[in-house]
Amino acid sequence: MNSFLESFLALIFPPICLHCHAGVEKSGHLFCALCEKALENDGGIEEIKEGLSMASSPFFKLYVLYDYHGPAGSLVRELKYGQQLYLAKTIAAMIALEFHKQSLEIPDYIVPVPITFFKCLSRGFNQTERIAHYLSKIWGIPVKKSLKRSLKGKSQAGLSKLQREALSVHEFSLVQDLDLQGKDLLLLDDVMTTGSTLHKCAETLLAARPRVINGLSFCYSI
Repeated sequence: MNSFLESFLALIFPPICLHCHAGVEKSGHLFCALCEKALENDGGIEEIKEGLSMASSPFFKLYVLYDYHGPAGSLVRELKYGQQLYLAKTIAAMIALEFHKQSLEIPDYIVPVPITFFKCLSRGFNQTERIAHYLSKIWGIPVKKSLKRSLKGKSQAGLSKLQREALSVHEFSLVQDLDLQGKDLLLLDDVMTTGSTLHKCAETLLAARPRVINGLSFCYSI
């Protein structure tokens, strides 16, 4: 009965690609064949070594996965602005798969980048916390909401590169009573543009004396 209903609904409301909005050939797929191929070609963990002052960076390593302007960016946009919360699980699975492919070490804790209070209030959720939640389930490790953002903090949407880079480290602070000393942390964000947010968060985390801070952004738009 369920398969009949699904077939009927697919006939009336044919599934479309999240990225290019063409028809999807295979039921249950998020993207058309062309966008799936583009996602496959674009994917893969890339370590950022230049262009973000990595010589003085608080990161041991900083990774990005996908181009924000490709199909992966549509996953993030649909999650954030389309309220498609199930996509957080998809993004988490894609991150875990890439870690497995590269045989990267699993951290002790995942630390999601916080968003502004008013952004969380209007959206109803922090998309990075959602991704971190599912990633923690896959890896079997805790999420530590170790950072909070100042009430005066502003969303970076629409800010220029110079305005983003001028963010104060005081925009972020440590949550008390979280023992991070000697731990390996993965600081997680959904999209990286200049890298300033990740850097300011990592600088704040240094006060907790972790052993290692690695950064990871699912998408990049540099």
